Amino acid sequence: MKEKTDISILIGAITVTAALLAYSIAIITEQIKRKINYFILFFLTLGVILDLTATLFMIYGSPKSAFTLHLLGNCFYYRRFD
Repeated sequence: MKEKTDISILIGAITVTAALLAYSIAIITEQIKRKINYFILFFLTLGVILDLTATLFMIYGSPKSAFTLHLLGNCFYYRRFD
């Protein structure tokens, strides 16, 4: 169990670093060009997807966390009926 946890946390850390890199590429390019184009939107979207993926890996890998995938699923399920 501990090895699975360590690997999940490691994958989450690497993924969140990749998200930071994607965000940085998008923002630096936007600041240089002073306009939004598809290149920038691609890297911003990639950053968001990588950030969400990293969060899920870290939730999965953290033992006894207050946030679990089950809790996250319930939040989305009950939110539909509000």
